[in-house]
Amino acid sequence: MKKIMAAGIILSVLGMVLALVPQFILPVCDTMVGLPNGNFVPMGCHYMGIVVTMGGILAALTGFSLAIIHSADAALVLGIWSVVDSFATVIVSIGVIGTCKNAKMPCRMGTQPAVLLLCALITIVGAVEVFWGIKRKKGGV
Repeated sequence: MKKIMAAGIILSVLGMVLALVPQFILPVCDTMVGLPNGNFVPMGCHYMGIVVTMGGILAALTGFSLAIIHSADAALVLGIWSVVDSFATVIVSIGVIGTCKNAKMPCRMGTQPAVLLLCALITIVGAVEVFWGIKRKKGGV
């Protein structure tokens, strides 16, 4: 039970850090792009930051739920959810929306590697939760 609670706390902290990365820790570009009609819109990495923030908030809520609910079923379901959340965050934010094309932009140099690292850590913690959930269910604890 203490292992699952510790995993929930770790997941909550990782989720909160992930949510703060694109806004405060390693902010994405704040450059506006001019359109042919004269309007200006934020660059794509702005929207990537929004997706990453939402993914981090979901991961933090998942970890908080896991820290409160100590059952094997919760560890199994929430572990799977945290893995799916981290994969979706990476696929949508970096794969679909993407970052700037210039490799020297802040979103490429700082935000993208941090997002990949934090999502990898969230995936590892989620996989460990799933393992503990399966182990506890088989053991009847």
